[in-house]
Amino acid sequence: MLGTAVLVPLVVGTLQLVRDRPRAKEAPPPVRVVGCPQVKVTSSELRHHGFLGAAAATLACDRIRVRLGGRPESALPPAALVANARHAAGSAVFEEKDAAAMQRVSANARVDAVLEGELDQGKDFQITLRLVDKIGNEIGKGNGAHVSLVGAVRMASDMLTDEAGLTPRAGDAYLPNAMPGASIDAILATHDLAVDALLGDEEEVNDACDSVSRRADLGALAKTVAMVCNPWGGRPDRPMPSTEQRLREVFFSGHARGDALWLPWEGLRDLRQRAQDASAE
Repeated sequence: MLGTAVLVPLVVGTLQLVRDRPRAKEAPPPVRVVGCPQVKVTSSELRHHGFLGAAAATLACDRIRVRLGGRPESALPPAALVANARHAAGSAVFEEKDAAAMQRVSANARVDAVLEGELDQGKDFQITLRLVDKIGNEIGKGNGAHVSLVGAVRMASDMLTDEAGLTPRAGDAYLPNAMPGASIDAILATHDLAVDALLGDEEEVNDACDSVSRRADLGALAKTVAMVCNPWGGRPDRPMPSTEQRLREVFFSGHARGDALWLPWEGLRDLRQRAQDASAE
């Protein structure tokens, strides 16, 4: 009885110590493949705005792809998550009622993490992006607001990828081989310049050129930047055909097709033109 009286407090104390001891938190597995369904458009002046949600997701997905090392299979935009049988419908698939949900189902079966988001198109574009694992745990989050969709996505995706700690696989030489001497930040900045140039947004191109041209970490991209920003001592409001082809080869050759399904942000050109026409009237 004396032994039991001594032993019981000792056992209880040991159990209490084990229970109170902080448990080592296991590091989550690295994210290698991200799926990017079209984001939800919470407010828009457009009657059909599914393409706008797909455009935002595609722009963010391209930036995530660069952060993960640049391989096309590392980030799947909305077009890659649409069933092949529906490709013939082009960008109209983004307007279907269940479009985002069907893309999410496709993503869950193929990726490590999924991009979610909400986009508000008002005077400025305002966007919230979240990266979640397949059961919904948040890995990273970012917010952005800008007069252009490109600028808003840039702010939100940079905040998200920094918080999520997205990095290429150790030893991955895909980007160094494709764009020798260019840093990740330089590649991202030149990507946005390419989008602005292909959209023909002169004001955004000028701002991007002012920023990107001063960079010392462009490496092989310096020639591409010069083609856009100073082709003949001035800046065109649209790139020359040879420049446009070069931009598509460098940044968008990983997309299966260069059409409104795979590059839905090109629809912003018409959106901007309508806004200019309304302003003129």
